[in-house]
Amino acid sequence: MPDNNNRRNNYGHSQRPNQRSQGNGQRHNNDTPVPNPYSGYRLKGNLGLLYTRRYYSGINQSVLNKDKITIVTSNSSKPRKTNHQEIYYASRNDNIIAQAKVASLPKSGLIRDSQTLELTTTYPGLITGIGIPHSAGHTNESILGLVFDHTTGLPYIPGSSVKGLLRSAFPMQDDALAKKCDQDAKAQRQKGETAEAAKLEAKAEKLHNQAEQKRLFIAQTIGSGFPKEQVDELGFSIFGKTEKSADPPEEQGYPLASRDIFFDAFPSAMGQAGLLGLDFIAPHTNGEFKDPNLIQFMRIEPGVTFRFEFRLHDSMLQKDKLRLDADAKLDLFSTILTTLGIGAKTNVGYGQLNTNKNEPIL
Repeated sequence: MPDNNNRRNNYGHSQRPNQRSQGNGQRHNNDTPVPNPYSGYRLKGNLGLLYTRRYYSGINQSVLNKDKITIVTSNSSKPRKTNHQEIYYASRNDNIIAQAKVASLPKSGLIRDSQTLELTTTYPGLITGIGIPHSAGHTNESILGLVFDHTTGLPYIPGSSVKGLLRSAFPMQDDALAKKCDQDAKAQRQKGETAEAAKLEAKAEKLHNQAEQKRLFIAQTIGSGFPKEQVDELGFSIFGKTEKSADPPEEQGYPLASRDIFFDAFPSAMGQAGLLGLDFIAPHTNGEFKDPNLIQFMRIEPGVTFRFEFRLHDSMLQKDKLRLDADAKLDLFSTILTTLGIGAKTNVGYGQLNTNKNEPIL
């Protein structure tokens, strides 16, 4: 027989009949302290499912939009006034963070015969999937998306993101953009638009200088007298050419079978704070330090170790006169990842990686 003393309300929380709350539609004075009607929310399962599908499931809009209520929380004997949206989403966030702390992580590589790197996130953590919509316009919700693996439910870094980040350290894209700016500047001069042409020429010069700096960085990172002039060919051997070229077919790229493969990176060990946590950004709409608009989001915590997997080949350059082996490329990738970081908001410290698990994360 069903247990009438432990029924569930609209949100799946265990609720006894004698508990008065807005969650089950009972009326009471807003100043009368009541237990948190959402504190019983506990849902186990795939983290991706909890965050992307069940985070907003079962929402009763009319209940969430009710006036503020006064609740007594478990960690404080003093009642406080709040609203349904705040405590509803707090229960969702707390549940996901708690489930993430006991998530099962793969202890070994997922790809057979792959080369691996293990890098650890540093403070303030890592953000992936920031462009995925995740907002209903409510108070206290986590509004930014996260990338979760469909099968395991774990947050991960897509292989395409890893490849894109590594490619950005090479000069090919800067050279292509500089070439386009030079062409546009020439066209503007022919039209008599000297001011616009000057801007484009300045931009092209900046891109050329940036490309040279990247060549120097790659060559010095590889070491052993690796010639700076061969950085472009190395980049083409790893990533191929993405733009149409008038070069002979043998110089347009390398066979797919000889190119390197970049796999998704999964967490392999948690930090002291667990796997996921909440953070805030505070854009100011009325000048610096005025009227901050706190935006809450879910992040991957500092101290989480990610396993990056690749299937690398030796690169033969200068028509097989110069060779860069797979281990040297793995070291190069490690340096690029720890230097540039990965994910969103790297310019303010997120996404920075460390090779030493035991080094302090701050």
